[in-house]
Amino acid sequence: MDKMKTALFILTVYVLGESLAVIMVDDIIYEGDRDKCPCCLPPCCCKCAKRETEPVTQTLPPSTTPPATTSTTGVIECNNTLDICFVVDSSGSIGSENWEVAKQFIIDVTDGFTIGRFETRVAMITYSTNATLNWNLAGTETRNRNALENAIRAISLMGAFTNTVEGMEVAVEQVFGKRGDRKDTPNACVVITDGRSNYRPFEVEEMANRLQAKTPVIGIGVTSEINKTELSVIASGDGMTNVYTVDSFDDLSEILQGLVKTVCEEVPTGPPGFTKIPRTSPKSIPGKVEEQCICCCPPMTFGYGWGDGCPCDGEGYGYGAKPTKP
Repeated sequence: MDKMKTALFILTVYVLGESLAVIMVDDIIYEGDRDKCPCCLPPCCCKCAKRETEPVTQTLPPSTTPPATTSTTGVIECNNTLDICFVVDSSGSIGSENWEVAKQFIIDVTDGFTIGRFETRVAMITYSTNATLNWNLAGTETRNRNALENAIRAISLMGAFTNTVEGMEVAVEQVFGKRGDRKDTPNACVVITDGRSNYRPFEVEEMANRLQAKTPVIGIGVTSEINKTELSVIASGDGMTNVYTVDSFDDLSEILQGLVKTVCEEVPTGPPGFTKIPRTSPKSIPGKVEEQCICCCPPMTFGYGWGDGCPCDGEGYGYGAKPTKP
């Protein structure tokens, strides 16, 4: 019988020795369930130890790739990953033909970015008398380039008044800081209009400030009917810094590459105190609790059998380790 117990002790040490070696004297040691220590038979018992690892701060190296580069075909390509929202005027003054041109322009802008769940994401808001969130930054419409292009082409012209304030309001309340907006990814918002607000016009500045507190904003005005002062209020920065204007929808192609570059570089004149975390900022990894379980056996008195009691309180041994309570 004593020989069998000795064999059991040796087997336990051999199988579980690797785990025993990692238990430290500062660990919190307690009796665990037997299913955590397979093949641990009486008089041996299962002991577990927990320890909490220290938090770690990782500093990401600065990127050596320029934010925007020019391809061999002369097209600007963005190397950054962004969360972008388009807020697009869909009022009746645009007309169905120009609406198709406007949608193609947005598709052309997004072609400058790598679209995907782990790449650049795009949300879409259209507005007329009221604003509609077509999809947010978590939408399946932005899972890849083809899905995004098809979704943009499917948006219908709303065709009524111009409520730019509500378009910005939807961006503030339903896009930025909401599901799909990644904390470690810079934001950008592009507001496109062919005129001036004729709904809630006295709220433009207040709503623009709320939007700029969440993201840099670029304003695009199309046709001679635009209100440049209103656009300068909507856009981030001073004056017309981040404002683009063209005489017609057909002229939007003239600002395409400049717009992609500006969006890609996250509008450097964005508001002070911008809360998004830069991609090169330190990343904190919280500490975690780790558990190790081992099989402990009473000290043997060779020729006299096993000792009594469940060990690992300074009396039990295994693989040369002697776990003790802190």
